[in-house]
Amino acid sequence: MIQRIQSIYLTVAAIAMALTLVFPFATYSIVTGNFVYDSFGFVGAKDLSFFLPVIFPIVISILLSLVSIFSFKKRKRQLLFNKLNFLVIMISIVFVFVNFNQIESTFSLLPENMNYGIGFFFPIIAFVAIIMANRSINQDEKLIKSMDRIR
Repeated sequence: MIQRIQSIYLTVAAIAMALTLVFPFATYSIVTGNFVYDSFGFVGAKDLSFFLPVIFPIVISILLSLVSIFSFKKRKRQLLFNKLNFLVIMISIVFVFVNFNQIESTFSLLPENMNYGIGFFFPIIAFVAIIMANRSINQDEKLIKSMDRIR
């Protein structure tokens, strides 16, 4: 039953988190030049490497989504993986916001010196997809329980 709707939601979550690896979170214009902040941290700036890299929660989230897709026979386990994935995505979003706050306070940046990228929105899309997958799994679980009562 890999063709269920929750598999599509989980695939969307995995793709969204994979796209987070590709697209930057923000671009900053500092006196020394332009710096890109993405899931690997700051690219090409060794003095800015003290910010938390978000790559680890993103990779864990992708793996949890894939494991959850292929554990479709055990809905309870699938719900557990989705709850863990929910937590990991929240951690990655918190890391990004903490880093944004540290970057802005460290360099005293003005709003015109920051350009937020599209990679900033992909964890939020994955977050919503995980919520919708959990709702679909719970609906399946209720349907199975109601069918068991009829028998």
